[in-house]
Amino acid sequence: MRTILKLFLGVALLTSAAISHAATCPDVQTAIDDAAQLTTLNSPTSHTNPSGQSYFLYTGATSLKSTTINYYTLSQPTQVTPVVQVKRLASAFQAATPQAVADGSTSCVYLGAMSTDGATPTFTAPWNQVIQIIFSGSVPPPPPPPGQAVAVSTNITGLPSSDLDATVKITLTSTDGKTTISATQPAGTHSFSSSTVPSGTYSLTAAEYTSTGEITYIPTNIQGSYSISGSAMTIAITYGVAPPVSGEVIYHITFPYSPSQTTAENIPLDTTYTDLIMANYVAGTLYGHLIKENQPALHFNQDYLQGSLMAQLMQENNNLHTYPTAKAKSNNINIEPEYSTLLLPGQGGPYQINNYSVRLWDKADGGIGIINFIAMQQSLGYTIAMQDCVESKGCTTQTSQNGPAVLENKYFGPIAAAYFQYTDLLQLAGINKQYGPQKDTWGPCMANASIASNPIDFLEMILNASYNAGSYSSIITRYIGICAAPTQNVTALQNIDNYMLDDSSYNKIVGGDSSGTFILYPRQVRFYLDELYNNTARLASSGLVPNNSMPFDLTLLRTVFANSMHTLAYVNTSGTYNFISAIAANAAFDSARASLNLTGTSSLNLSVASERAQIFALLDAALTNVETSLNFKFTATTEKDLWK
Repeated sequence: MRTILKLFLGVALLTSAAISHAATCPDVQTAIDDAAQLTTLNSPTSHTNPSGQSYFLYTGATSLKSTTINYYTLSQPTQVTPVVQVKRLASAFQAATPQAVADGSTSCVYLGAMSTDGATPTFTAPWNQVIQIIFSGSVPPPPPPPGQAVAVSTNITGLPSSDLDATVKITLTSTDGKTTISATQPAGTHSFSSSTVPSGTYSLTAAEYTSTGEITYIPTNIQGSYSISGSAMTIAITYGVAPPVSGEVIYHITFPYSPSQTTAENIPLDTTYTDLIMANYVAGTLYGHLIKENQPALHFNQDYLQGSLMAQLMQENNNLHTYPTAKAKSNNINIEPEYSTLLLPGQGGPYQINNYSVRLWDKADGGIGIINFIAMQQSLGYTIAMQDCVESKGCTTQTSQNGPAVLENKYFGPIAAAYFQYTDLLQLAGINKQYGPQKDTWGPCMANASIASNPIDFLEMILNASYNAGSYSSIITRYIGICAAPTQNVTALQNIDNYMLDDSSYNKIVGGDSSGTFILYPRQVRFYLDELYNNTARLASSGLVPNNSMPFDLTLLRTVFANSMHTLAYVNTSGTYNFISAIAANAAFDSARASLNLTGTSSLNLSVASERAQIFALLDAALTNVETSLNFKFTATTEKDLWK
């Protein structure tokens, strides 16, 4: 293994020794961006190094700048295509990559390796994959010398012709902050030139203004770029085009993660999955809304808690790859045979909420099940008596029946999971009042989690442990103990979501005396969401460098919100039990959008932290508006069968 590595590294070092024009090489990111255009690789050729080890060589080229890609791997990938692996590897090694250009040549060589142990790639660590990027395209010309004037020409396209008062203000700001040049452009498609500006490096921003100069809003979907060619700086601005959906999320992984794991699967982030992801975030925001309505002072990590339902679906559903086929046929998440399998008695649908059909703790102590929520009864369609039935007494239990088909519905299924997870929180509070295994630590834990300055932001890990392992499990008892006494468990708290710990190490450092899925699941949820959110710092130790984009078109999000709300019911002022209408849901969404000054924003990107916060704020405000306009609470419960 090391012999192969020395062979490849020797190429880079020999080339590096001949450098005389290294400054003309594109930077590493340019080479990586170009490599990302790769669509196919040739079939591999088998080779053997002097040590007798076999490896495979894939070769390909991009269409943009004649970039040649050589991809060396010790084994042919099985779970992920070689092209996907090349892109992932290219992003992973950028920080440590040498670059070179031969005398009188424009060829630049970039070399990187992926470690087998998941550590940051280096050329001395064990590796199982190497990528070589040979960039032989045109080298960008250098910028004008300092002080030379640069003419700025701007082209703006895509402005809404109906908004005749709109102008776009383009601002160039030098990196040292000393030079700022702004220009405005009326609606329509035009070009104009501003006065000359000093040469240098500038950041580009754009915002929409009214004709009076007041900011109407700052759209998130204005895209800008600029380039320098000779003595002219050209700026291209496009308004009204959302960033593309792109990337992937790898799931069904174990810890520590390695790209060679055979259990891992991945789903592409493309428009096929957008509505399903949206529905899970509508439900996830409802999950957070329920908790805040019940315990307003309780703090939690919004990104992880309100995103956990999407991660739960990835981990628990049998085959998420078939969703595009299911989507083409119905509003279900699965097709056969998964559809029927996941509705068998005791299964609980795609989210595996297996105990959906029972009270989660004693009725005498205030115990409830999800059928007790007024919002849920109309869709679930079984009785409270079926929930409470003891089979030996001759009655019919819901547990013995197939699950309601609505659990497979992409709008209701995640909401059912949200209510189940919320009921887990109520259960932990209920059983630990007197007799539960965490009766001495639950109260202090909740008190700590209600202090804004306390570093307790893993509430969703506690609830996910409860869902996955049960409220009497050792892992949840340990988590609650850490939450109750964080200063006595500093090391455990610091490692509670450490992705590099196997079961044995995790038990030693964090505790919990668990193994298998129980010890993995709470961290798996965070791992999948870190991918979706591009949390590269959190994933660096795993060798993953995600570059995902999941824009939520707000018109589609409005539709998904209405469809989701229409699966829930309430008692109106006349005492009639009805589904929430799409009209009421749309009005609630539109009012929330206006109140947050998002009327002119067409999309928000889930993979961008600031825009994700806006998505959560928009959905939470819309949920509050539904409650206010219809005079009910999503947390309301009953002991009556209102739907009959």
